[in-house]
Amino acid sequence: MKRIEEGRLLVLAAVVIALIALVSTPADASPQDDRDLGWVSLEFDPLTTPLGARNLFVYIEPPALPHVSFSVGVFAADFPDWMDEILSYRNRGADFDSQVRISPGFTVDYFADDERKGWHAGMFNFFWRYRVRRNGMEATFTNHVLLPRLGYRWFPWTSVDVYLDPFAGLMFEYKLGGDNNLDGDVVKPTPIIPFASVHAGFHF
Repeated sequence: MKRIEEGRLLVLAAVVIALIALVSTPADASPQDDRDLGWVSLEFDPLTTPLGARNLFVYIEPPALPHVSFSVGVFAADFPDWMDEILSYRNRGADFDSQVRISPGFTVDYFADDERKGWHAGMFNFFWRYRVRRNGMEATFTNHVLLPRLGYRWFPWTSVDVYLDPFAGLMFEYKLGGDNNLDGDVVKPTPIIPFASVHAGFHF
């Protein structure tokens, strides 16, 4: 539970930074088409947060690589049972209580626009550290989670560098390490599942 609380604090920090940007940006800031974006942004997923996920990404976008975006991030989750049944459909009916402890990852994206707006394609790479419980027993293991995606970064306001990034892709995972045997069963990784969400971010 302490690790999940740390994740919540990370997301709260991203929200506070975005709110400060909204109220402090000058009214005569450059319009969207002429904005001069910096090379660092913060981003998180507000859609999965109410469902138990906590995440924060720091994007690095060097001027020398105008179409490319990199990020490092952290992810943690304690989803409700009904969502576990969807995301881990191979374990449906097994009555596992699954958590993803704070886990590292990174992304790489390529933008069609050299200012890193609009359409982009890329890949999430995460190393989910699972803790799964049943009948007083516990298994801990790590799965490599891959999510090839297609997204669209949109700046809805002309005076602030806050953006939305809806995306969709196919998520799949495989066991990387640890022991996924629990109470006479195996916690099976999800081979492939469609996934879509909307990230929100602030560009410095």
